[in-house]
Amino acid sequence: MSLHEVQHALLTAAGRCLDGWPLAEENKSFQPQGGGRWAALHFLPKLPSAAALGEGGADEVRGLLQIDLNYPAGLGAEQGCRDFEHIRQCFHAGARFTHAGQSVLVVNCGRAAGLIVGGCYRVPVTISWFAHIERC
Repeated sequence: MSLHEVQHALLTAAGRCLDGWPLAEENKSFQPQGGGRWAALHFLPKLPSAAALGEGGADEVRGLLQIDLNYPAGLGAEQGCRDFEHIRQCFHAGARFTHAGQSVLVVNCGRAAGLIVGGCYRVPVTISWFAHIERC
């Protein structure tokens, strides 16, 4: 089990939640098309802490999944509010996602104020998570 499985579980869940959205992911080519909505996904783990000492112990890892929702500027904030609420339903506190036997638990989901970035209206959504990762 590893941090890679945690990342895979969260990004897969985000892809399901944002079904039909063009998604920009880390180190993958992406160009927004046609002036429509799109989302950028950022997996941001913090440094692990020992949850159990010794060989075969486990590390507790906490982190954030940042989802930046992007819309054409000048159309208002209502769609961003609705889309945030949908994401909040997908990533509610206590939601658990698993990949290859590695689980990750959502702690909370919130958003910041919308802002204009690069000609787009952006709604930053932040999902806090934690996982126990066994050491080999």
